[in-house]
Amino acid sequence: MIYEPVWDDLDDRPLPQWYDEAKIGVFVHWGLYSVPAFHSEWFWFEWERGTPEVVEFVIKNNISSYESFAPKFTGEYFDPDDWAELFFEAGAKYVVLTAKHHDGFALFPSLGDPGWNSIEIGPHKDIVDLVAKSVRKYPMKFGVYYSLLEWHNKIYSKAKHELDIKMHAKYVQNVMFPDIKKLVKKYRPSVLWSDGDWAEQSYGSWRAEEILAWIYNDGNVMDEIVTNDRWGQAARYNHGDFYSGDDRFVPKKLLLHKFENAFTLDKASWGYRRQMDLMDFEEMLQLVVTTEMHWLMLDPRKKESYRMNSENGFCIWANG
Repeated sequence: MIYEPVWDDLDDRPLPQWYDEAKIGVFVHWGLYSVPAFHSEWFWFEWERGTPEVVEFVIKNNISSYESFAPKFTGEYFDPDDWAELFFEAGAKYVVLTAKHHDGFALFPSLGDPGWNSIEIGPHKDIVDLVAKSVRKYPMKFGVYYSLLEWHNKIYSKAKHELDIKMHAKYVQNVMFPDIKKLVKKYRPSVLWSDGDWAEQSYGSWRAEEILAWIYNDGNVMDEIVTNDRWGQAARYNHGDFYSGDDRFVPKKLLLHKFENAFTLDKASWGYRRQMDLMDFEEMLQLVVTTEMHWLMLDPRKKESYRMNSENGFCIWANG
């Protein structure tokens, strides 16, 4: 079947059976924000905004720029095989990795700003490729998280600051769309978890219908891939193979559409941070029992991430 780039057609696509049957997965947040490991993965944004505790941390540690974290993101003890073994032992059925978060630093050769990815600086490795290969050594599915917006990208920043529609379209055409195509064709993800959609009101500005039609019609993943609903404000809770909605989404009523509850055990951050504030067992249990499926999140440190220890953060992703 060929899907047309319109919601009426895209929304009729059957949910792949594997996702309906999977009950636990792992979501890995790892990037430059793991270097300061302070406040949250929004460290750069909060620094630019002047959040007092972040500014104080920057001054105290004599941090010159966010870019200075890139060469320190070494991945010195990075062992994707060890990750995969841990995930499998935990009972995971799928693993999703942050291929690119809002800061734009990519764990694959993105078409964003030159030198702003893990191949050209830092670990000098295609992290997405390595994790994908390790995960697939076990009966688990592999997926990628991708931020539509990109704070670091000059084209996107100019478009946002100047409210330039044509410049935004240039970013989508030259960076975002090609990046998603590369992720799908090269890594064959079973999950494409889109985020950063809230930066634009309309899913049309992200060319969401066109992108999803291309994904659903691509031979590499057409029968396998699932996508969420974060493709623009009007798309949330309306379109996508499953609803992820807002963070920590807990439906107050029975939904007839597949949904997901992504929540962190740390009450504030999705990535590892020094001052983690973990929810207690009763709080976690309440979230787990209200959903059918669960997602455990691993948040590595800048150099290493393997085996659960006191310096790793975890969260649950639940979908029902």
